[in-house]
Amino acid sequence: MKAHFIRQDGEVNEGVFDGLHFPRHVLYCTNTIGTVGVGMPLNCHVSSSSLVPIYRQIVDQVRQAVVRGALVPGEALPSVRAMAEELLINPNTVARAYQELIRDGIAESQAGKAVVIAERRRVYVAAERQRRIRPMVEALVREAEVLGFSAEEVQGLVARAMKKQMQE
Repeated sequence: MKAHFIRQDGEVNEGVFDGLHFPRHVLYCTNTIGTVGVGMPLNCHVSSSSLVPIYRQIVDQVRQAVVRGALVPGEALPSVRAMAEELLINPNTVARAYQELIRDGIAESQAGKAVVIAERRRVYVAAERQRRIRPMVEALVREAEVLGFSAEEVQGLVARAMKKQMQE
């Protein structure tokens, strides 16, 4: 299987990983799945050394691909089995990621067919959207306060991050 190896010196190499032996000087390895659907890339990288659960890594990367327009409504995601085999992970992990994407309205399951990207729609009313993001905003504010950021600095950082996100 092809994989990207990140060495301790920060250099990224691509090579073949047999699932058992790591090349020397490898800090960690990310497995990659190739393309999805009709030529639209979904470069899904998972790392077992991340603090983020693998299913969440998949969900986040699919969400980002949808926001960027790399995955469009109606486009099929790889089958659970195919993605699990490519990423060398348990199929239940992929199934959990797909169920979360379906629950959140990002994807939909078509009877007897694949899981596909859903039409973009406003899934939540304003009150629900605010309820869902409030804990993350409060955590950001607490951390910013601990680190000594001013309100203006935090607002600037958020504005730049939003701008960057919209450009990607």
